[in-house]
Amino acid sequence: MVPKVITFLIVIDISTMLVAFVLVSTLICLANSQPDFSCETPKDEPDLPSLEKRFRVEIEAFLTSRQRTILIEEYYDGPGQRGRINRRFSENEYSIIVDYKSDQSFHINWATSGASCRVESIENDRTVNLTFHTIKGPDGNISIGSVNDLLVFGGKYNETYMGVEVVKGVCCNRWQYKLDTPNNTFTLDYWFSVESWNFSSSLKEVPVQASVEGWIVDDHSPTGHNFSNYYSFSGFRSLDEQDESKFMVPEGIVCSNRKLGKKLPLLDEQYFSFSGEFNYNKTSFNFRIFYDKDTNLFRVDYRNLSANTTGVDNRVTVIHDFTSSVQYLITRQTGICKMSPLTANRSIDVDIDDHGHLVLKSLQSLLYLPSNASNFVYEGLTTERGIDAEAWITFIPMESGRQPNSTILNRTTLIYFTAPGWKVPFGTPGQQIPIHIHSKGIFKPNETAEFPFSVQSSLFDFDLSEPDYDVFDASLCFGPSNSTELMFTLPGVINGTNLASLRSYIRKALSKFTSAPLSQFGGIQVQTYNMGKIIVNLLIHDPPVKSGTKMTSSQLYQKITKGIKDGTLKIQISAGKEAVPELLEQECPECPTAPEGPNVTAIVFGSLVGGFLLCLLCLVLLWIAFCVYQRVRKNKTYEVDYKKQVEDE
Repeated sequence: MVPKVITFLIVIDISTMLVAFVLVSTLICLANSQPDFSCETPKDEPDLPSLEKRFRVEIEAFLTSRQRTILIEEYYDGPGQRGRINRRFSENEYSIIVDYKSDQSFHINWATSGASCRVESIENDRTVNLTFHTIKGPDGNISIGSVNDLLVFGGKYNETYMGVEVVKGVCCNRWQYKLDTPNNTFTLDYWFSVESWNFSSSLKEVPVQASVEGWIVDDHSPTGHNFSNYYSFSGFRSLDEQDESKFMVPEGIVCSNRKLGKKLPLLDEQYFSFSGEFNYNKTSFNFRIFYDKDTNLFRVDYRNLSANTTGVDNRVTVIHDFTSSVQYLITRQTGICKMSPLTANRSIDVDIDDHGHLVLKSLQSLLYLPSNASNFVYEGLTTERGIDAEAWITFIPMESGRQPNSTILNRTTLIYFTAPGWKVPFGTPGQQIPIHIHSKGIFKPNETAEFPFSVQSSLFDFDLSEPDYDVFDASLCFGPSNSTELMFTLPGVINGTNLASLRSYIRKALSKFTSAPLSQFGGIQVQTYNMGKIIVNLLIHDPPVKSGTKMTSSQLYQKITKGIKDGTLKIQISAGKEAVPELLEQECPECPTAPEGPNVTAIVFGSLVGGFLLCLLCLVLLWIAFCVYQRVRKNKTYEVDYKKQVEDE
């Protein structure tokens, strides 16, 4: 065993030496392939480097007098009047986000027990004023300091050029600024890369290092003290003008006393449909929803994950008819439909009003958003799924869960809408639609248990047009004994006609005329008939819930046919145009018809012929049997006579 271990260690050691050799050889080749570079002070003093108006930089600050090192990540957007500082010292991490346009600063403490946030007015925020050099104009309005003030470099500071030096292996121009006041005496040196030096970004002449030494009077030392600080810069790059996320409060963090800002788009649609992906507990659920407030109908298609087996169709369709208070559950694999009373338990679309009635939720409630849109705080512009988006956030301390006796504590919800100007395939131009929702909090299923949760839902193919009623057709749930067929004609031709709209017009007209739910009319088929007419064939179903106040399919058939005959039933066939239907009483070769009945004459004649042939066959069989019998009998007689003759002899 020991020799094997030693051999393994030797192999590892040799492999490590080979990797190191290759690495060193590569570095030597790279060094030898580069021309000699001289870092010398130019004859003519260079111009001061220009500073970016939008930038991001990482700074490692060495505070020697306090024996402390702080890591800083800074974002600055002068034209946008905003900035951000991320600071890390020891195990403590702290962020400050400033928005001068709204006069708000957000102080976020990233504690291990959970992030907290407080909001202050910038004008009264001393830390922000010192960090971002707040400027107060003659009109009293405040603005972020210039990039020169932020870095204390360029312009009014009258730096002295000190020549070229190598800092961190980079050839740099050194600039020095001195200040001498009663409370401050210090020397500030900046090292900027020379113009010919290339970085990973396309920027030239970026800050590489800075140092400041001197004497200062501050809150820590009213009588003054000496200090020396050193700053190492890296990752200096231009900030994309569209990069909004760095100036937003991080997702899931709610800052108390924050100004609401822009209002959340109103979600009060009468009808819509969309697909979604619901991600929770390392599981994805895919679904599609159809919603029609006018007809009180709701449908959701999803896949039953408990039946997620290869080769098995696990699709399930659930239709809720709030007019009849019935749920239709259709399993696609078996084609079986189950009807049951509609309940609020474990139904995402069912709500209970003040009178205890089951009602269809609004879109706002369906997405589990508070009914009061003013509770949402505007977060700003960002990008979600590659879409320009706006974000809003809200915090709900406590609410009832979907399960009985359950509670949701401290729920934070962040919702994204398409930004104004982003084109969507449906809806009015410029209309904003939801594309993503993230909720997290603590779920308490009972009095003793509770656990954190995080749910993310992405919404796709959001369609604000009226759904075709065909998607709510539950004819599969009604058998022949529960349905009555109806056929009639309408004037017109199908060419150029929206069939889905025509079928919807027919259903709504019949429902309105009979005061019966739309779900009692299904299986509608339309096709062109001769002489410029459209043939309509449909099924009238019995009411799903038996009740003396609801009409059966036969009663509805009688009422509709009476309305057709007396001309009181009218059906819309196109926008702004109605027509009176006609019952189909004449022959219709093009119509879908039932199979023809049997021909009695043919059956009788066939029966007679068949009977005669059967009798003839029986006679033939009897004759053959008789002949066989005679033959056998004759053989037996001959055998007996032969035996008797032998005995006598």
